[in-house]
Amino acid sequence: MALDALAGAPWPFILAFSSLGLLWLAFKGRESLLAEAGFGRWEVALLCLGSIAGWVVNVPVLPLGDAYLAVNLGGALVPVILVLGWLRTGRLGALSALLGIAIVSFVAHAIARFDPQVGIVASFPSFFLPSIAALLFAVAMSPARLVRSVPLAYASGSIGALVGADLLNLPRLLEAYGGAGDGARESVLVSLGGAGVFDMVSIAGTLAMAAALVIVIPIERRAVPVQYPGARPARVWNARRLLAAFGQLRDATPGEHALAGLARSNEALASGDDVGAVRWAHASVAGLLHAGDPPIGRLLEEVTPDDFKDDVATLDALSSRADLGRREALAANEAAKFLVAALARAANEKTERLPGGSL
Repeated sequence: MALDALAGAPWPFILAFSSLGLLWLAFKGRESLLAEAGFGRWEVALLCLGSIAGWVVNVPVLPLGDAYLAVNLGGALVPVILVLGWLRTGRLGALSALLGIAIVSFVAHAIARFDPQVGIVASFPSFFLPSIAALLFAVAMSPARLVRSVPLAYASGSIGALVGADLLNLPRLLEAYGGAGDGARESVLVSLGGAGVFDMVSIAGTLAMAAALVIVIPIERRAVPVQYPGARPARVWNARRLLAAFGQLRDATPGEHALAGLARSNEALASGDDVGAVRWAHASVAGLLHAGDPPIGRLLEEVTPDDFKDDVATLDALSSRADLGRREALAANEAAKFLVAALARAANEKTERLPGGSL
């Protein structure tokens, strides 16, 4: 009875909104970590808004007899756009992505069945299997840099489910819904991605991604305490755009130099340069500490909390080391964003001339 009750739950809506909601909360709280995984503002907006809003949008591709072949915006085009973007920027390896897609395709094809009244469906609880396969594969392939498992889990789950459940069953769909095109029966829309983000099998990618985040965030938590009362970190959501604008500035302020340094730290993180990420993070903070007459750092010596002073001292120590790892780089980058924001507020600094970031 309990299993029957679970099977009757609206799983597509529950899983879709909980997975995308977790991504949004993770982005708000750990922006630098998500940026390294490949989820900047553009990617988060596309996945959260594009997937949900696009589930009702089917783009026709070509007529096939009495059927029209289409692709769903939220369930097919959004995953493909995201995965191609990660492949282009190097956040996703082509070989690992292809292997993950192949594995999940096999699993998804094995559990999917064709229902002439509905289309391609998967039943409870077997529709969890593609997500589990995608998650296990992504984590196994990313032991040294676990944050890379997040885009790999999404790519393997979403594209693998589309291939295994939809593309490999396309001949059966066209055989059932297609025809000679003589108008003897009403035309049918055969849509790849089906119900978009709410599709029982296509949700494999978002669920695998959310599960990877649940694993990654506690493991990659900050090693440096940055809990200043009322503190909000500086934000860099488009490092390239910010640095391009910074290069055009004349007489940049200390706050603008600091924000550009954070952007370079973000880019170093994305490229795997842990030492560079720490040194740019340190330079951002040091520049603001020594700005002004008298320097801002001297004015704040008696009023800043111990955590603030400890973080500055930790950044000083890390910046002189050459044996830095991923955890130290993430910690330094995130701590620097809080420190720069706090120092900028004390100096009443703003960066309105730099699109792509804010203090």
